[in-house]
Amino acid sequence: MVPETSFTLPDGYRDPTGAVHRDGVLRPARAREELRALGDFRVHLRPEAFLDVVLPRVIVRLGDLATVDAGVVERLTPADREVLERAYREMNGYPAGSHDPADSSHDPAAAQPAGPE
Repeated sequence: MVPETSFTLPDGYRDPTGAVHRDGVLRPARAREELRALGDFRVHLRPEAFLDVVLPRVIVRLGDLATVDAGVVERLTPADREVLERAYREMNGYPAGSHDPADSSHDPAAAQPAGPE
């Protein structure tokens, strides 16, 4: 059985009917899901969109919503996104404060000159 973790969003997602969805369940990402997210055009345009792409794949449940898509994740408040990001990083073995897998700006290898100066 795949380990899952429960979470409670501080603000929650307000759906079109006005209902607020705060409680949910998150499961670990599979390598294939992270690789697909890295290949998504939105991540190529904006590396910080990595979590917008991968979180809908790993959120098992959010309140009474039938599905969670990228639009739901994109409309969450910064406080809610921080809760999900922290849970995602912990579940998938990324150290606290590490950068997104899609962001090469913190990659020491990316900062090295290509050849002799």
